[in-house]
Amino acid sequence: VGPGENASTEMLFSWRSTSKTATFYYTDELNTPLNDWYSIEVNGEYEDSIFTEEKIANYRFELELTDLTPNTKYAYTIKSSSTTAETHYFQTAGETGNFNFLWVSDNHAYPSITDRQDKYNTLYKEAMNDLNNDIPLVVSTGDDVAYGGNYNNWQTLVNKIDFFKTTVFIPVTGNHSCYTYESSSNLEKTDTFFDAIINTPDNGPDEDRNTSFWFLYDSILFIGLDAFASNKNSSILSAQKEFFVETVEANEGKYQYIIVFQHYPWMDALTGGYGPYGTN
Repeated sequence: VGPGENASTEMLFSWRSTSKTATFYYTDELNTPLNDWYSIEVNGEYEDSIFTEEKIANYRFELELTDLTPNTKYAYTIKSSSTTAETHYFQTAGETGNFNFLWVSDNHAYPSITDRQDKYNTLYKEAMNDLNNDIPLVVSTGDDVAYGGNYNNWQTLVNKIDFFKTTVFIPVTGNHSCYTYESSSNLEKTDTFFDAIINTPDNGPDEDRNTSFWFLYDSILFIGLDAFASNKNSSILSAQKEFFVETVEANEGKYQYIIVFQHYPWMDALTGGYGPYGTN
């Protein structure tokens, strides 16, 4: 689950399945039986396998929930054929100007290297202990998986890291999102794998629509940028600069802070100059 454009009332969902239809259930009355939850019938869109593994979850599902109640915890699950997924949770943003979020990056999730996921889980557990079990949002600056072109890397990320069960998660793409087991060359830019998994607010520049975006979460305007794209194409960098200005101006009066996040750094921590990736 990820934030909609206004995370106080909107949430975005994305999943893949071998079944072409599913029922999405959600509720803010957490102790009620599933039959009393809101339900939505959803049809998946068939996609030929773009991942290295063939015949893996070819139906893509996307769903947007609107008119949610601010600062409210919801439960949700998905039923497909005869299988009902484990119940997960999310909390909509409040409107108080006071909330916690966790920033993560570069997990490089990989099925056989379990300590990467273990470290994330330790980090999350310690952060929850420090913040009274109150972390409704996780923001990632990319490279969440080792090889974006391999579906089992994404499965490992979602199924083995604890915060996916209880938080809203929003990443930007990184270079590893474009890799496969067969090739780690990033000479050619592609968001195919990221787009096939992640559902972000549909408000970015046309040049990188799903990988650059903005959303409001409580008092913060978050702007995610695709640094991999802008590093490869100067026209995309120009479009992102224009997108940033337009976004800030369009949301004037709605935020107290602005956080811009991307994968590659703007500054070089060793020299104090511009970062090594040309995104200046």
